Amino acid sequence: MNMKTSASGLKFAIKKRVKETVIKIELDTEYLFKIEGAIYKAKEATGTRKTAEDAKQEPPHLMSVSLLDEEGARGVVVVPHVLRTELEDAYPDQSYVGKMFQVIKHKIEGKRYNDFEINEIETDGELEASDEHGDAAEEDAYEEAGGDAVEESKPARKRK
Repeated sequence: MNMKTSASGLKFAIKKRVKETVIKIELDTEYLFKIEGAIYKAKEATGTRKTAEDAKQEPPHLMSVSLLDEEGARGVVVVPHVLRTELEDAYPDQSYVGKMFQVIKHKIEGKRYNDFEINEIETDGELEASDEHGDAAEEDAYEEAGGDAVEESKPARKRK
């Protein structure tokens, strides 16, 4: 178990996470995370809605992730329609679960929706392991297909 220390000095481990932090993907901000669970629709909110527009609104789609930062914090990402569609098209049968991604949301002028840059990534440890197993052919195929050169960078929670 991963031990933590409180501000008062008490050492503890989290036994059960009752509610995870909600992460809303902001414009032009890099997010690096590992997808821990399949995309799902949130529960319908109970209670009174303030306006008729609120009553028409569908519950958001969510997915559990672990942020690729020093703390490896877990959270729930609010998944916009475009991001959900792109992941589901590229990774049938929820095969995106367990993979790591870089996601950046961009505004498209004159459109009501945003575009997403979505890249499956590997960490330094995975790159070393794949080199040992001779995955150079896959890397060559990526470069031949017009892939960009990978910049070495330390994983970060988000970067503006």
